Amino acid sequence: PLPPPEIFDIIGVMKSYEVSDQLMHYIIDHKLKEGDKLPNEYELADIFQVSRKAIRQAVSLLVDESILEIRRIILNFKIRPLGPPTTSRNWTV
Repeated sequence: PLPPPEIFDIIGVMKSYEVSDQLMHYIIDHKLKEGDKLPNEYELADIFQVSRKAIRQAVSLLVDESILEIRRIILNFKIRPLGPPTTSRNWTV
């Protein structure tokens, strides 16, 4: 028998956070600055070997944390203003 649907929801959420962490490391590793463009959704899905849905969810998490902003259909990295972090997650540089 298949596990209950809630298990798939939990796995999806965990995958979104994992991909958002990978995306954050991509931004750091490529030394992207405010206004720099990220690869498009298709390219990011290929880079991280995940679905476009996972990319959209990861981007949404980073938008919610004020790390990315979406302008039209182009993703731009936005440097977080100095001050207290808006998230409890910790990325090492």
